Amino acid sequence: MKLRLKKEVKIILTIIVIVIIILVLKNIKKEEDKNIINDSIPKTFLNNIQNSNKVDEKIKDIIVDYMDKYYKSLYTLKLEDMSYLFDNELESKINKSAIELLLYSRSKALNDMSLSNGSYEIEITDVKKEENNVIVEFKENDTFNFKFMKDITSKASGITNTFTFIKKGNEYKIESIRKVQDYYIMFTNELDNIKSDKDIENLLKNYKDTIDLEFENLKKSQEEFLKEGIPSFKCDNKYDREKALQYAKKYITTRNKEWAVYDEYGGNCQNFASQVIYNGGIPMDIIGSGDEQWKHYGTEIIESNEKKGRSSSWTGVSKFYQYAKNNSGFGLCAITDANIFSGEIGDITQVGYNDSWNHTLVVVGNIKKKDLILDLLVNSNTINIENYPLQGYVYPNKRLIKIMGWNNS
Repeated sequence: MKLRLKKEVKIILTIIVIVIIILVLKNIKKEEDKNIINDSIPKTFLNNIQNSNKVDEKIKDIIVDYMDKYYKSLYTLKLEDMSYLFDNELESKINKSAIELLLYSRSKALNDMSLSNGSYEIEITDVKKEENNVIVEFKENDTFNFKFMKDITSKASGITNTFTFIKKGNEYKIESIRKVQDYYIMFTNELDNIKSDKDIENLLKNYKDTIDLEFENLKKSQEEFLKEGIPSFKCDNKYDREKALQYAKKYITTRNKEWAVYDEYGGNCQNFASQVIYNGGIPMDIIGSGDEQWKHYGTEIIESNEKKGRSSSWTGVSKFYQYAKNNSGFGLCAITDANIFSGEIGDITQVGYNDSWNHTLVVVGNIKKKDLILDLLVNSNTINIENYPLQGYVYPNKRLIKIMGWNNS
């Protein structure tokens, strides 16, 4: 009996030892995997800071710390804690929710939107001191590679950031952030309706629900395009997509001095897109009145049938859509609300949220996997966006205007 008991105890002890060894080995493997992941992510993503001498070293360190946490979040699509950088709790939660929305959108996209590479540059443009506050404005220039796009590099330059810092003793904390980018202004544009944490939570939930629906619809559109392909539409004259592309590439980071610039008047995006279309061979249209025209001979809106002034459709996002949709006879020949995945070089996409359309982009290519189009690549102003995936935009409303050509009459 004693011998049997000893054998059973020995077996149990052996099993316990084996289990412990397995657990230790698993833990070692987890740590190794963790180290591999950490080793692949840089400690800082900063390339350089211009005019850093304009700000206190402590403020500069906070900006870099914030930007590095933001970039690490983009790499992994997991939210990094930034709350310790803030003094204002409500602003901290707005920031957290905005970045959470960005990461949620990218995690729900049809492709792997995490990063394989990325870096940023900062140019400090203005510093103001008001009592205990220091307001720092800077331009952010981003360069990154999305994993699903392999060797194609995306760029976003001229992103306006305004950081307000509060000084307490010898230390600084962030009082507020205003960033001119879709995922952030979707919250800061709603500040009048944000009074509590619950308001922020409800706003975030509503946006997430809209994003869920967006990607369900995009998946259906992708499947439909595989069956239907590029739509056909007869026009008198063809659109020169190659010339449109050349222009879209040439003036993405600079502005053509032959044209007026509207960066300071609500944005240059549709003005840039109209220039691209015009350089693709589509003539200006002075026939009709108001939204029936598409012209730019000067900065003043003039609705007469003359080669004077401009039409609102040349520079207005929704106004251009209405012109493209309703125009008949002479001028632009287009298909509005076409399947997104039918987008070709020189076509126009527009994005927005709620019931508004906020931004216009020019298609400069696509990403394909065999016959499956994964996403469109777009260029745009006012923020200078280059080779950017359309699904990278958090704005959940997306539509395509296919530029088919133009008619003689």
